[in-house]
This record gives sequence, structure tokens and C-alpha cells, in this order.
Amino acid sequence: MLDIVFVVLNYNVVEITIDCINSIKKNIDTAKYRIILIDNASSNQSGEKLQQFFMNDEYVVFVKSDKNVGFARGNNIGIELAKKEYPAKFICCLNNDTLLQQKNFFEVLSRKYDNIHPAIIGPRIRLANGKYEPLMDQLHTVAEYREMQNKLFHENAYWAMIRERLLQIHLIECLNDYRHKILGDFPSDYRRFKNSFNEEKKDIVLHGCCLIFTPIFFSRLNGFNSNTFMYREEDIIFYLVKSQKMHTLYTPELNIIHLEKKSTAAINKNTINRIRFFRDNQIRSLQVLIDLMEADNNLSEKDV
Repeated sequence: MLDIVFVVLNYNVVEITIDCINSIKKNIDTAKYRIILIDNASSNQSGEKLQQFFMNDEYVVFVKSDKNVGFARGNNIGIELAKKEYPAKFICCLNNDTLLQQKNFFEVLSRKYDNIHPAIIGPRIRLANGKYEPLMDQLHTVAEYREMQNKLFHENAYWAMIRERLLQIHLIECLNDYRHKILGDFPSDYRRFKNSFNEEKKDIVLHGCCLIFTPIFFSRLNGFNSNTFMYREEDIIFYLVKSQKMHTLYTPELNIIHLEKKSTAAINKNTINRIRFFRDNQIRSLQVLIDLMEADNNLSEKDV
């Protein structure tokens, strides 16, 4: 049995994915590992290039999907293959725009699992600009998710493009921080957790760029919900974990670097199309989460 299998999903990039895989090979502190590289039907020959590059690498298993099935189903292809042919204690779904630089990654992971027994473990994430990814929101109510859907549905793509440009120069972030100083805390868990990236926390939503599934998870669940194409996978998997009375763990003792949005940019280089892609898939994924929550609420009401 292997110690860990990494599932890395690729679409339309080569160098970024090679850098990610090489960072694992250079730093992982166990020889009992495999990397399952899933090419999500890339349209630019990057899959063929990666297959050729890793052809003789005993640690890399290359799989090409017949079509682009998105984030959740793409990772599920790797998870299923790992469970059937490369059984391991841990399965780590790792974005291809991330880098592993920690020399004791598996040692820390094993210790955290043995001591706490979470279903999913997530690391501290350093961004390309040197800052750390803030911890994510807790789950919201169905009404709040519907409100998010409604705002996305009515959002003008051209205003969203302007906002994206402002975010790129950090202007909106600065304005939000200024507003925070004057008006006080926002009623958002994102604000509450904003500066908590150095604190270990249980039972929070973990960032989807690196999710490490443990034996506890696979004792009750099989992988990601396959009804989304992209976005909100973290909320949905957290909801499923909590509904099964299991736990998540965020630990700053595990660390990765996230270069951010490289694969999304590869899907749509045009800014307006990229924003529409984001909006449409957010709306669909929010509906998947809403349906799950409402189904459970209806079940609970019947039990009463």
C-alpha cells in the first residue's frame, strides 16, 4: 500500500503542470507515492506533451479524459483510479498551479491524521504575491445562497470586468480594508477568519486547491459531488462531510504555494468570456448545494 497519491488535473497548460509535479517529486518525504495526472481533454496538445514528458517516469500515471468534465469529475477520475489500482493511505487532490516546497509534508500529514482523525486536511496557502490565503467562509443558509445566485444572475459582465481589473491592482481590497476600519466588522466569516491563517482550525471550509482525503473520508464518501463543472466544490464537500458527522482540519503546519487561476485563464483568455464562465458555473454550482441542503431539510422535517 502506498502512503499518498496526488491527483493533479491539467487543462491546456504544460510548464505549470510540470513545475507542480516536479515540486512533489523533489520534496515529498516518502518513496511510497504516485502522481495521477489527469488531462481534462486539453484542446491545445498539452496533454500529449505531458504524456510524452512523463512517459518513462515510474511515479507519474498519465490519464487522458475523452472530454473536459470539469473540476469535480476530473478529480474523481483520479480518485477512482487511485482506489482501484494505487491504494494509498491519503489521496491529495492538488491544483496544477500549486507548488509543494515542504520537506516533511507526509510526516506532518500522518501526525495530524493520527492525532485528530479528520476526514479532509487542508494546508496553509501562500500566494504568488507572498501573502497567505485567508481562511474561507463557513457555510451560509439556503436563503443566503439564493441571494448570491440572484446577484450573480443580474450582474453585468462589463461591470464585473472593471471590478476584476480593480482587484488586480488591489484597489477594492484597499477600499474594503478602509471601510472595515471605519464601520467595524462585516457579518461575514471571511472577515472573522481573515487574519487566522496561522491558527489551526477544525470544521471549516477548506480551499479546493489542495484537499487531502483520509481513510475516515473514504469510510463514508467516495469523492467530490459530480454534479458541478467548476466552483463551490469546497462548500459542497464540506457540507457532505458535516452531514456524515465527520470533520475537516486546517493546519498551518502544512504549506503549499498557489499561483492562482492559471487553469481558469487557460479555459477562457477573453476577460468577458471568463467572467461569464465564472458567473454561469457559480450559479449552477450554488444550485447543486441548495438542492442538497433543501433535500436534507425536507428529510429532517419528515423525521419530526
